[in-house]
Formats: sequence, structure tokens, C-alpha cells
Amino acid sequence: MRRVNDLESNSPLRLDRRRALKLFAATGAAGALAPALAACSPAATEARAAQTLRVGFIVPLSGPLQDIGFEMHNGFNLFLAVNNNQIGGMTVAVNTIDEGATTASGIAAARAALKSGSYDVLVGIANSQVVAAIPDNVTAARIPLVGSNGSPAGMRSSPFVWRTSFVTGEASTALAAFLTSIPAGTAQHGELARPGSVVVYSDKSADAAVEAKAFTDTMGATNISIHSVNNTSPAGVMNQIRSWDADLVFAAASPANAAHFITDYKALNMRGPLCGPGSLTEVNTLSASATGVFTSMNYAPGLDNSANETFVSAYFAQFSGKVPTSYAMASYDAANVLDSAISGITDQVTSDEINARLGLPQSFDSPRGRWQFNQSRTPLQGWYLRQVRLDGTLTDNVVLADLETLT
Repeated sequence: MRRVNDLESNSPLRLDRRRALKLFAATGAAGALAPALAACSPAATEARAAQTLRVGFIVPLSGPLQDIGFEMHNGFNLFLAVNNNQIGGMTVAVNTIDEGATTASGIAAARAALKSGSYDVLVGIANSQVVAAIPDNVTAARIPLVGSNGSPAGMRSSPFVWRTSFVTGEASTALAAFLTSIPAGTAQHGELARPGSVVVYSDKSADAAVEAKAFTDTMGATNISIHSVNNTSPAGVMNQIRSWDADLVFAAASPANAAHFITDYKALNMRGPLCGPGSLTEVNTLSASATGVFTSMNYAPGLDNSANETFVSAYFAQFSGKVPTSYAMASYDAANVLDSAISGITDQVTSDEINARLGLPQSFDSPRGRWQFNQSRTPLQGWYLRQVRLDGTLTDNVVLADLETLT
């Protein structure tokens, strides 16, 4: 994995990221994304080719999670674009289903799709509360759902619900574990030291509240002083944070609030670093105001592995110079795991058979690094410490270190 230190990031010899991506894309890197299909008989391959895989892709096309939905859509469609619109050798018919702007609209959309009988598999869902509400419906329909965004810990299980992203709270648990492991009196990556006092802020949105609790619970096992922000007005929040003058501030916020919080925080020139789960700087917050913010996430576009290099270059070429987020990566991987499962089917491809194949032990070569499903059908994967830095000409979440793998 590539790590960038302060000297390297300012080196005149370092190839500008945007130029590197253009050069790599020009060599046909997108083609390298094509998967190696499992060895099957010619008859099995022909049988799959004669069938159509019906995918219901559920993402919000409006509302506070719209930008996450766009990234998820891009990631899934990239896999199809570089694989001749095929998954597992089957031609894919995708119907994009609007998750809507609320939890209620997302639940209604998912339940309607399950009842329709129109799909062999469902993919997507940005709102973790929607995923948590429908396991029983998924089980009753016997249609596998490959959720490609976060989902709550402790949700009802279903043998048909799989997730390629993460469990909400894992990012903050990994970050807190790293901070408490730093030896006293030392600093890492410029300014990260074991804090004596921490301010924990959440905007009270569902996922942010879980992340803040996960961070607090992990920190709470130490003798670190923790202050939780209870004020709700923007000015009151900043005044309360300033009054504690803590060594470090942890913030978790919805996409709609994250950029505003970072801008307001940086304007006050507060002491100590700002950190949070990866969602704090993942969508629409990578501006100059976010420079220096530390996060924990399961992915960054600068990870040094061949799967990621080809993925990022293909994404850059396909979407007019954009760099992918973790949301795009997880939806690309949703297609990847389906491809692996379907490629091994030798008879008629059915929802039950796809689900059974998803359950076979295997690991996946992903842009995030290799991972596998654990017993809860969520990824057993590594986490990374990142910091928002100028990386060539792009402001990016630059990977600084490996964090622990959570089980």
C-alpha cells in the first residue's frame, strides 16, 4: 500500500495524479478490469449466455443521500461497461429503482421490487435504515439483496441479505483503537497523538449517532476524557467545542451537514486535529477547507494494488476525470461478487442458486484489497487511516497507515 509522507507529497519528482491517470487510461487499463470467469464446460457457458440476469438497482435519485446514490450507480455501471454488459457470462438487464429521499420511501421501493417478481437479484440501497427494515421481506421473497452501502450492526439477519460495504460504526471503532494505541508522548503522521481529552460531535442523524457511539465506546475503555456536544445550533456547537479546548475533535455528520461542519470548524482555527469516519470527507467535502482532516475508511483511491489502479483509471476515463469514492467501489464490488457467484453455476441460473453460490467460501480481489464475507454476510476487510491532502493537483483522501481488521 502506498503511504505518502510530507516530503513525498511536495516532491517535484512526483508524477501528478491526474496526468498519471490519463496516461494509464490511455493504455486501455479499463480492459484489465475484466474478470477471469470460473472454469466451466462450454455447455454451461452457453446456457448462461442464453439467459438474462434481471437486476433491480435501488438508489436515491433525490434527497440527502442523492450524491451517494450517484456514486453507487457509477460503480455498478462501470463494471458492466468494461465487461460487455455481462455478469457471470449473462447479459444484464438493469432497472434503476428510486429509493427516494426518506427511509419510508426507500422501504416502500424495496418491498415493491421484492413483491414484483421482476428481478433475480437486488443491489444497492444507500440508506442503512432501509436495509435494516427489510430482511424479513427479502427472506420471504427468496431474492438475494447485495447491499452496497453501510448497514447497522445488530440488524435482523437473513440468509439472502449480503453487504459489500461495511457495518456502520466500524470506521469509528478502528479509528479510536488506533488513537488509543499511540504511545504516550509521541506523535504520528505529523500531529496525531494519544489524546488526553476528546470532543465527540454528532449531528444526530442515524448513522452519525452510531459512529459517535462506536468511537466513544472504544475510547471509554481508557482514561481519556470525553466531552459530548449536546448543542444543536451551528454557533452553539462551535462555541461548546471551543470551550473544552480538547486535544482532538471527532465529528460524525450526514453528507448534508459534513461540509458545513468542516468549514465552520476550520474557520475558528481550533487547537488539535479534526477526525471522523470516512463519510466525513467522502462526498462533496474534498475542498481546500477539508485539508488536514483525518478519517478511517475501508477504501481510498490511492491504494497501491493492481485491482485499484485499473479500477481508478477506468473510473477516471469513464466519468470525465472523476476519482471514485468508497461508495462507487462497494457497488463495483457488488457486481464483482455476483460475477464470481454466477460464473460457477452450471445449470439454470435462479435466485436461489445465486444465493447459494454467494455463500461459498471465497475471497475477492478488490480495489480495497482482498476481503471475504464473514458469518454475518458482511466484509471481513482492512481499514485505513487517511488524511485530506493535496495529492499532485487533486485534493484527496491520502492513505497514511493500515488500521486493524475488525472481526
